Amino acid sequence: MKLDARQQLRAVPEDVLLQRLGSGVPGLELTTEPATRRMFSADLLCEGACCAAIVHPSTLAELQAAVSVVAASGYAIVPRGGGLTYVGGYTPPSAETVLFDLRKLNRIICISEENLTVTVEAGVTWEQLGQTLAKRGLRLPFLGTFSGRHATVGGGLGNGALFFGSARYGGVAENVLGLQVVTAAGDCIGLGSHASKNGGDSAYPAFGPGLAGLFLHDAGALGIKATATLRVMRATPEHCYLSFGFEDAKRALALQSAIAREELAEDLYLMDPRKTDALLELPAPARALSALRGLASDEGNWLRAAVLAGRILLNAPRLRGAGLHGLHLVLSGRDMVTVRRQARRVRDLAAAAGAKPLPALIPRSARETLFPPLEALLGPAGERWVALNAKVPHDQAVTLYTAADAVIKRHERAMQASGVSVSLLVTALTPHWLSYEPVLHWSDSWLPLHRSAPQVQAGAMSEPPANEAGRAAAMALRADLLACFSELGTAHTQLGRTYPLLPALEPATAALLLSLKKTLDPEGVMNPGVLGLQG
Repeated sequence: MKLDARQQLRAVPEDVLLQRLGSGVPGLELTTEPATRRMFSADLLCEGACCAAIVHPSTLAELQAAVSVVAASGYAIVPRGGGLTYVGGYTPPSAETVLFDLRKLNRIICISEENLTVTVEAGVTWEQLGQTLAKRGLRLPFLGTFSGRHATVGGGLGNGALFFGSARYGGVAENVLGLQVVTAAGDCIGLGSHASKNGGDSAYPAFGPGLAGLFLHDAGALGIKATATLRVMRATPEHCYLSFGFEDAKRALALQSAIAREELAEDLYLMDPRKTDALLELPAPARALSALRGLASDEGNWLRAAVLAGRILLNAPRLRGAGLHGLHLVLSGRDMVTVRRQARRVRDLAAAAGAKPLPALIPRSARETLFPPLEALLGPAGERWVALNAKVPHDQAVTLYTAADAVIKRHERAMQASGVSVSLLVTALTPHWLSYEPVLHWSDSWLPLHRSAPQVQAGAMSEPPANEAGRAAAMALRADLLACFSELGTAHTQLGRTYPLLPALEPATAALLLSLKKTLDPEGVMNPGVLGLQG
């Protein structure tokens, strides 16, 4: 999305912008080096226009002052956290854009063990926060995303982060108590627990209208998240890991919903047969012993664990290649008696649904290496990938799965001809919803962000040649899946520049959002184009 001509014409020359930032915000770190600007201007989906500069504020005062200078200079303001979106979330709409890299706003301001809250700056990563809380015997209900080593709290607030812990506790939005948001005018607005003048960070957030929610999932369209107060809870040190296989995806979805409704698991996700087969490879002896030890801990009995492990491992070769969908669970609690009781209930539900027990290597590995390095920016052979998501209530899960599967099948010939494949992840979100996430994979030349992957930097992977046919086939499938989701009326997170919001809203709701945008950002400089808002 391009800024309109009026906004482009009123932008001052870049040298004037940089002079104003230097004099108006003393000590502010700036980046103008072209290669860095190009990398920061791309995500995993596409490259935007190369931004004019990157600012790296390290205090709230610097952030406010820099926003004021950039807005007054006629440039768009685009916030960027860990920089890991695949929806064009921060790709500049024009060269008259300044990217705000918020990773230096990384202080954990206050942990209240009495109130079970934590206040952090927006650049704190999920890994940093989790490790700090763990030292006090605390944890977040929602632990973070797969990319939590680099993904930030602020990015999650703007994009609707979810995954670890989401089956029981929801995503980040369900666990926010308060925010401080910097608007396009450079003002800092306190919301929720931060709204009261004298209440402190842990103040009761529902004191009047719940305004904080207006600034969640906004992709930075309404303001830049500066600080947030989140719920925390006592640590749950005991865990049990379970995996089951299904030949029929619909039966797997039914079991997933049944388990979610009983709130038996905090991680509960379904993977497609391709991923399941890869993970049914028999583990090496050392890994098999580790799995047996884990089962013994889960079961509280070595003999029972050995019998269960033997049954699973003996069945693995027969199950591999059978086209099984894998349902994976993490159960947790403060004592193993409770966790084992939940596990027995899950196994009873699974047996009644005709599920086949599988080695629980996926959920165990995911939790033992909660936030791995960013090798996953690329596939094992250097493939690119992009993902979509659609959120529905449990009673619409099969309808969504069936409709999306039909779309994918219509594209099979073009996909096979150009080397495109699809994997699926379906995640439970509280007892109420499921998130359907198709991931499109194809070999192609890389974008700047791909070249920052650790294996690429180490020289262990070479860039593939351009594959325009594969790229076109992947984007055609992506467009048809988006149309399918729109027809079904699904909801989404990580909207960016991918999911137009206004057409999906009731007219009065859309009018309210536009009015709010106009009030907070009358010149349309705050991340123009996200949510389908045209500045």
